Amino acid sequence: MFVVKSGMNSGIFVVFFVIEHFLAINLSTKEVRYMKSIFEQMDGTYTMQGDYCLPDLTLPAEEERPIGVWAQCRLRYLKQHHQILYYNLLTSGKLQSHLADVEEEAQTLFFRLVKEYAEREGVTEQLKAEKPMEWIRRMNSISFQTREIVNQKVIYFLMLPL
Repeated sequence: MFVVKSGMNSGIFVVFFVIEHFLAINLSTKEVRYMKSIFEQMDGTYTMQGDYCLPDLTLPAEEERPIGVWAQCRLRYLKQHHQILYYNLLTSGKLQSHLADVEEEAQTLFFRLVKEYAEREGVTEQLKAEKPMEWIRRMNSISFQTREIVNQKVIYFLMLPL
C-alpha cells in the first residue's frame, strides 16, 4: 500500500495491489478505480499458482544454428567466468547466435592455421606416404598449437556481441 497525492486537487489516493490490478481509492470522494499494471498494459498475462499470480514470461525466439565443440567451450567459459554477459545474452535471445558465430569463427581460424603451419613446416602428402608416423607426429603438434591459439583468440577472448 502506498499513498499518492494528486497535483490536480483531486484528492489523495491510497493504492493497493490486489491480485492482478492496482486498486486506487480516492480518500476524499471515496471513488475506487481499478488500474492495470505496466505488465498488463503491455498485454502481459498472469497464471494463478496456488495463492500467487505469476507472470507468463517467455524468452524471445532464437534461430536454430548448430553449435559444436568450440561453442560449447565458449558457453562453459561464459557460465564460469562471465555470468553477467551469459545471462544478458540468454535473456535477450542472442546466446545461440553468439555461440554459432563463435563456432564459425573458431573453425575458420583453426583450419586456416593448420593449413598455414603445415605448409610452413613442410608437412605434405608425400611425407604422409613415406613416413606416416612422422606425419602424424607433426600434424598432432600443429593441431595442439592451433587449438591453443584459437582458445586464446576466440574462446577465452572477451568479445562483446553486438
